[in-house]
Amino acid sequence: FIKSTIPTSIQSCTSIRNLRLNSNEFFGLIPVELSKINVIKTIDFSNNLFEGSIPTEFGLIKALKSLVLRNNSIFGTLPTELSNLSNLENLDVSDNRIYGAIPTEYGLLLSVKTMNFQNNSISGGIPEQIIWANQLTYFDVTNNLLSLPLSDTL
Repeated sequence: FIKSTIPTSIQSCTSIRNLRLNSNEFFGLIPVELSKINVIKTIDFSNNLFEGSIPTEFGLIKALKSLVLRNNSIFGTLPTELSNLSNLENLDVSDNRIYGAIPTEYGLLLSVKTMNFQNNSISGGIPEQIIWANQLTYFDVTNNLLSLPLSDTL
């Protein structure tokens, strides 16, 4: 296991395509500097000790296809800015401390195949706009604080 923070100098690694730091003991905030690596396709920080919120700047990483932040201590709301990721196929923020609503703008993620929000404190309803994500094959909101009624179109 690696027990450390991620140095902000990570942004100088401008050719990284896949960054998988899963199942270690990385802690602290997720560095916003990662948003400066505009060719990165995969960020997998699952099973670590990260805290803080998901950087809104991640919405600037146009090449990003997979964002996996499962099983950390991430808190805050889901950034609306992630809806700018037109190539995003996999979004997994399960097993964290995320609260608030799923942004309706996530329906703009037309390439997304997987959305996993389970085991958080997400509230409100499931946005009807999610049905616009016509590639979506897996959607999990198990064990949250969602309210009824859910959309009739889901």
